Amino acid sequence: MKIFDEQIFPDQMAFLSNRKREENVNYTFTTNFRIRNSDGSWSSVVQCTHYLFKENYRLPVASINSLTDLTYFKSDSKISHLIEKHEAGGEKTLIENRSYFLKNTEYILSKREIDVLKLASQGMGSKEIADRLNISINTINNHRRNMLMRSNCKNFLQLVDIAVKNGVL
Repeated sequence: MKIFDEQIFPDQMAFLSNRKREENVNYTFTTNFRIRNSDGSWSSVVQCTHYLFKENYRLPVASINSLTDLTYFKSDSKISHLIEKHEAGGEKTLIENRSYFLKNTEYILSKREIDVLKLASQGMGSKEIADRLNISINTINNHRRNMLMRSNCKNFLQLVDIAVKNGVL
């Protein structure tokens, strides 16, 4: 919830305040996150938010939220945040798809993946990393692919950027 309170919610309000109000257009904000249960276990949930506006108000006056348990479908701690535009007639457009990560990287990357990421960020190629860590180049390529997939990054440079921002590197 800290990431939601400090980053995602302010991003939502900034998005809404920078948009010109359009007739018959609504936005849906969808965010997944984990919540701790009273027994100490974790549940993965998705929250969909629709904001309600009063005429001539730039920011919302109320919100409608739904919360769905995704525990059986999702086990990582990456937070995805989507903004969709809904127009009259049912047309839906994805406006934004962002990922947020907890600073605790043990849920995002394994120790070995972090080792690979550190060496790659120093300019080493897969063959050099494989030689340094005494593992096969196929294993290195698998680590790279898995890190990109779990982090939802488009390329390795974006992954390094996120790792730096989150204190991994």
